[in-house]
Amino acid sequence: MSLTLKFMPIGIVYALWSGLGIVLIITGVVVIQLFSKTATH
Repeated sequence: MSLTLKFMPIGIVYALWSGLGIVLIITGVVVIQLFSKTATH
């Protein structure tokens, strides 16, 4: 991330990292929901 900060403004880097974090959280929640539905019959 420190290499990215040399080439890009901090605002853009922060937006990308926070957006990536949100996507990962949503993906994790969806996967957990799917596994919990299939585990309980």
